[in-house]
Amino acid sequence: MSCKDCHHWERAQIPDDAKIPAEVRETEKKKGLCRAHPPVATAVLIPQQPGLFESAGKQALSLQVQGITFWPTLWEHEHCGEFMPRVSKRDLSFVPKEE
Repeated sequence: MSCKDCHHWERAQIPDDAKIPAEVRETEKKKGLCRAHPPVATAVLIPQQPGLFESAGKQALSLQVQGITFWPTLWEHEHCGEFMPRVSKRDLSFVPKEE
């Protein structure tokens, strides 16, 4: 019961033209996204142009707050506790079709 066999896990997609070393590519192929739950939302502080705020002759760095969402990343051998076996289309052949 590992992520690679779970219905919720989606293997990471690496473009063929990505300029990364072969050993890194092989490592990254073993990662994926867990979609058992909605994506996690978080805030990220992004530094902006210094000097936008000045107080008493001192420059202050301004920060922009940006919200992002992401799916948790898990290795193929891990598990999150929400395992659901992957079902192939062949396994669904017994399901009666609605008329």
